[in-house]
Amino acid sequence: SLGRFGFPVVLKADSLAAGKGVLICADRAEAEDALDSVMLRRDFGSAGDELVIEECFVGWETSIIGITDGTSFLPFLPAKDHKRAGDGDTGPNTGGMGVIAPHPLVDGNVMKDIQENIINPTLAGLQKEKLEYAGFLFIGVMVTPRGAKTLEYNVRMGDPEAQALLPLLSGDLNKYLEAALEGRLADVKPRWRGGASCCIVAASGGYPRNYKTGFPIKGISDAEKTGCRVYCAGVREDRDSGFLSAGGRVLGVTALGETLDDARALAYRGIDCIRFQNSWYRRDIGLS
Repeated sequence: SLGRFGFPVVLKADSLAAGKGVLICADRAEAEDALDSVMLRRDFGSAGDELVIEECFVGWETSIIGITDGTSFLPFLPAKDHKRAGDGDTGPNTGGMGVIAPHPLVDGNVMKDIQENIINPTLAGLQKEKLEYAGFLFIGVMVTPRGAKTLEYNVRMGDPEAQALLPLLSGDLNKYLEAALEGRLADVKPRWRGGASCCIVAASGGYPRNYKTGFPIKGISDAEKTGCRVYCAGVREDRDSGFLSAGGRVLGVTALGETLDDARALAYRGIDCIRFQNSWYRRDIGLS
């Protein structure tokens, strides 16, 4: 099966793997090592009981998130996630090391392609199968030389996409959700602030593989004083020690700006204030 699609090839754990279950293998040697890691070494636990082998799309990704009432889709701004652990999009996949919004490459033509060839067929499929669903719909999209292709669906907002998108929303999110539940989503339009946002994730040393937790987190209030928003993820609060790291992706720092460069500069100024043992974050969010 490995040779069916040629190389590179994509291997996916056929269950939930915290956003890390996709392995892109450049050649047979990498693919066989990935098979060993998932099926024998059990790096993803029971999520790797079955493995899906897929064609590798070549292009650039965007996260298309919005709300549906089953017949209409209300898109949020297109976002760009940074899935790889290392700068320059190197290293293993993660749950997401940072996001910018709006995606600078998603123009009207790209959105038209996504609407006509992904969103509309998705809604038609829901209706054909009589699946009554109202709520968030996340579509991972790869834009290739042959057009936009679907990578994945999630029935939730993305993480850390939500931390970048929601601060740009100037309308009332509850009204959009109510419209979806009442089947009148086609009658509303979201309102957005101008400018851009940038979210940077600080992670525990060793993530996305083995890592230690329980380290005191310092500088959150200093980061907020710069004008950034700090969203805690893998964090717990101790009565004596304050905030402690408690996960792989520990927190996200989000900044808004008139331009992406402004938002990015402020986000890095904010995250530079935060310290915990063995913490790390990518230095190229919004550049790659």
